[in-house]
Amino acid sequence: MKTALSHKRPLLLLLGLALVLFSAGIWKYDLWPADEPRYAEIAREILQSKDWLVLHVNGLPYDEKPPLLFWSIAAVSAPFGDVTETTARIPSILSALLVLLFTYALARRMYDEKIAIWAVILLITSSRFWWQARTCQTDMMLTAFLTMALFAFYNFISTEQKQWLLVFYGSISLALFTKGPPGLVFPLLCLIVYFWRRPLERRRFHPLIGFLAAIVGVLLWLIPSRMNMTSAAQEATRQVLLWDILGQTVGRFALGISKVQGPWYFFINLPVDWLPWSLFLPFLLPWAWRKRKEDSRMRLLLSWTVPAFIFFSISIGKRQIYLLPIFPALAILMARGILEAVQSDRKKMLQGIGWVWGGCFVALALTMAILPRFTVTEDVRFDANTSFLLSAILAACAVYIFFFLRKKGYTQLHQVIAQTTAVLFLCLALFVFPELNKHKSAKDFCEPVRFLAEKGETFRLYSVGFSREEYVFYSKHFHEPVFTDILPMVLPEDLSRLALAKKQKNLRDKMISAVEAVPIQSITNVQDSDIDALQAALREHVYKQSGEDEDFIKKFEETLTQEVAAFRDSFFGNEPGFMFVQEQDWRWLIAFEPEFKKATVLRHQGVGRREVMLLANPKGAEKMVRMQNTSDAVSSTTYPMVIEIEAKACAGNTRTTSFFFASGLILRG
Repeated sequence: MKTALSHKRPLLLLLGLALVLFSAGIWKYDLWPADEPRYAEIAREILQSKDWLVLHVNGLPYDEKPPLLFWSIAAVSAPFGDVTETTARIPSILSALLVLLFTYALARRMYDEKIAIWAVILLITSSRFWWQARTCQTDMMLTAFLTMALFAFYNFISTEQKQWLLVFYGSISLALFTKGPPGLVFPLLCLIVYFWRRPLERRRFHPLIGFLAAIVGVLLWLIPSRMNMTSAAQEATRQVLLWDILGQTVGRFALGISKVQGPWYFFINLPVDWLPWSLFLPFLLPWAWRKRKEDSRMRLLLSWTVPAFIFFSISIGKRQIYLLPIFPALAILMARGILEAVQSDRKKMLQGIGWVWGGCFVALALTMAILPRFTVTEDVRFDANTSFLLSAILAACAVYIFFFLRKKGYTQLHQVIAQTTAVLFLCLALFVFPELNKHKSAKDFCEPVRFLAEKGETFRLYSVGFSREEYVFYSKHFHEPVFTDILPMVLPEDLSRLALAKKQKNLRDKMISAVEAVPIQSITNVQDSDIDALQAALREHVYKQSGEDEDFIKKFEETLTQEVAAFRDSFFGNEPGFMFVQEQDWRWLIAFEPEFKKATVLRHQGVGRREVMLLANPKGAEKMVRMQNTSDAVSSTTYPMVIEIEAKACAGNTRTTSFFFASGLILRG
């Protein structure tokens, strides 16, 4: 019993350390776009609708990702009654711990306990893995199931026990349930490369039957979920299924429909994601080349990492998180190499790494010391006391690095790096992220409409020119997207829908540059002279510089006039209404239809890279003031603009010439 306990103690200690680093301060900052609030909102709508089959976001069917992460978030959140920042991130934390568990088990079975321990330490203290472990995204859960598949793969080729095949394909099915096609890519590439020119050995895996079984498991959810969508979605079921199969795979790989990057992308970003351990790359790269034909264990680790790296480098669409599933195998490789490096005679190289790492902490300490003297934006200003504390902690880490390496030598360099990295991660989680949250989060901006929603008030909410899930999540109210799709024009026979979208986007770009160049004294209180200037700028830039055919412009204007009039009538209807609109779009909207001057500006602030405004129609402003006066729960600073700004009606309904912009390309179907 004592022997078994002593064997498990290092793993339990590592998992405990990982839990602290992954979960520290996850409640101290909000869900950050784009993925976190979207996924949390999907889980919330599962709880609200009790529909676990068809996923929804903003009340509309969501078909881009499989359900496993959203089910997990909903299950964790159900006892608390709602999805919060903490409950949304718990599945990623648990998935990261599962990755560590299987990485430890695989490395220990392949090599020994020391390599297993350091493989886990490298994962815990690598920048990308640590960040993804505390982020509400699908990739850490995908990595957990694929690491389980890699573990089962090695056990099957080592023991020939059939149950490991069941684990292997079962893990792949769970990976497919988490993120779709990427769950197939990694094991399929590994299977092909590892058994290259050895088809008879590959047949022992029964790949055709196994992969089909894994896919069938997902189809048992996918097909019913698509068939049970709303009536409008049912009409497009075939297009939706085609999008699932082609758009999310071939489209991203070959057409770059999302995140287009050059072939060098991962050569730059993978070392960044592996900081601080990528500092050992001058030793690790030639070491790995020399060891590439060492034995079947090295072949398996390289077969899992190198083909996937090449595959995603060839892919046109790229994100840093795409390579996360190769991290466990890389950690085992790097643990071997780093342990050899610190015992080698490469003292100058190790000394250089130590000095570089210590210098990084010196630079960070100095940066934090002077940071309060600078203001990034009005919303991003680091607190002086927090900056001083961080500077002192980072300076102490620098002193520790230099002193320890001078006294103990460079054979323990990896230990010093791991310890100081853990301290750095804690500082980021507990101090830096809450400060950045002031700039990145939409929570405070959405507070007025969220207050009404929580009180059960009825109102309409629009989002003009853009539609993002963080505004849905933090408003706790669905919004109606307006002017986010291409304008519904009658297409000439020789004009495709894609060409129409490009033409409208061209007009949008000219329009935005035109209105942004017009100086306005107060965007929250636009004067008639400002509107005249905006209209003149639109005529000058859009008519003369768009390069579009005059007949197309006239048809566009006619359709646009009808759409804007319909939105005006809807917004100023008989019930309270509010709208989210970017400042650049508000300039265009009020120039096109001066009647929008009747709207009251409730909020105007930077949210991420956007300058966003929250406006209310007269009935909405009246309801807000009434709720403020009757509720003790609302602070005196919650809605200052309601009392400060009077809604001003325009003298007339002057028709102006402007252009609707398409904020995106074609919606599917």
